[in-house]
Amino acid sequence: MSDDLAVWDGYRPLDDRQAGSTCEELYERYLEEEASGPIVYLLMSYGTAEEVSEYAAAPAREHGLVCFDPQGECLRP
Repeated sequence: MSDDLAVWDGYRPLDDRQAGSTCEELYERYLEEEASGPIVYLLMSYGTAEEVSEYAAAPAREHGLVCFDPQGECLRP
C-alpha cells in the first residue's frame, strides 16, 4: 500500500478541485510517457507517508512549488 504526492512548478490552483484537474493534466502530459516536465510524482510507503509528505512539502513551499495529495484530493499547505 502506498500514498502519493505530486509537486509541480506553476501557479497555485485556487482550490482542491482545480488542483486535482491540474495534477491529472500534468501527469497525463508529462509522466505517462516521457517522465519529464514541471511535475514530480512521489510514491511513498503507507507507513511513512505522512512524515515523507511533510518533509517534501516544506522545501517545495519555500521554493514556490505546488504540493497536492492525490489520495486526499487536497492541496498541501
